[in-house]
Amino acid sequence: MHDSTLSNPEKVGTGMIIQDNNGDWIAGAYKHIPCSVALRHSLMLVRDNNVSHIIVEFDAYSVTSLIRFHKLSSPLLYTLIYDCRTFLDGFHQYQLKHKFKEGGGE
Repeated sequence: MHDSTLSNPEKVGTGMIIQDNNGDWIAGAYKHIPCSVALRHSLMLVRDNNVSHIIVEFDAYSVTSLIRFHKLSSPLLYTLIYDCRTFLDGFHQYQLKHKFKEGGGE
């Protein structure tokens, strides 16, 4: 999955590419949605395409940190982060990686 911010920080363009274990393209999607639900929406799309193993590359370190760590200090974020964790736990196997916007590694 790929997520990118548009000129409007309230919305992002979120894209998803589904590839098989050989890296061959299976499906893809792109949508402009509110920033706060970009990852949750993408995870729902992947789940709905019956994917069992997933690698999520996300360029917002704060979001990947919130999902990785179990304590949430903000009750406003609890439902959103809980939903993302629940979707990720529904996959047979997943990796969550911080990906720099420039395309560099972690």
